[in-house]
Amino acid sequence: DDNCNNNSSAIPIFLKKTYRMIETCDVEICSWTDDGEMFVVKNPELFASDIIPQYFDHNKFSSFARQLNFYGFRKIQTKPIRNEDFDKSTAKHVTFYNEKFKRGRYDLLKDIQRSTRGGGAQASLADQAREMDTMRSTVSTLEQRVQDLEARWQELTMKMEREIQAKVELAVMDLLSSRQPHPPSSSSLQAQYMGMPSLPTSIGDAALQIQRAERSFGSIECSS
Repeated sequence: DDNCNNNSSAIPIFLKKTYRMIETCDVEICSWTDDGEMFVVKNPELFASDIIPQYFDHNKFSSFARQLNFYGFRKIQTKPIRNEDFDKSTAKHVTFYNEKFKRGRYDLLKDIQRSTRGGGAQASLADQAREMDTMRSTVSTLEQRVQDLEARWQELTMKMEREIQAKVELAVMDLLSSRQPHPPSSSSLQAQYMGMPSLPTSIGDAALQIQRAERSFGSIECSS
């Protein structure tokens, strides 16, 4: 019993109250997650106005979250990546995690210590540095993907432009050819001019063709 009392006395008051708060709170306002590894504040406004004042001398959710941070709790990001995954009913939920703060493991609370100013700052900076590295890596990967997509898009755009230009030129040529008469072929020209007399090549030939024309004209008059 003395050992249990010593363990209990080693647990910070803030952690005792927080654990009891979650255990007895209305599950619509605050509760453990299904696996008991974290706790989630489902309605921060009601939690601050109705629950926090029952255990602490304030009603500010930000102050409560700051105290959790001093004890090594991390706020877990639960916002969806895709817009279609957005759930309005859980949009206000705030989830906190500490590996020693679990449902049914009150005995682990003694291992949670409030960070000293220097140690807490160093731990916080280390966590932030890791998160920044992860974010930089993710951003770099996304930027590379965007560049690849832009290059591919430009390639496809140029290809489409060339194909469209070729089709337009072909359509214009077809349109122009359909509106203009087709030039006569050499065979049609030959047939067209086969019955016509050839041009005279000398004065004698010209005189002879005139005489033939006069005789032809005379025969026409006689017949008439």
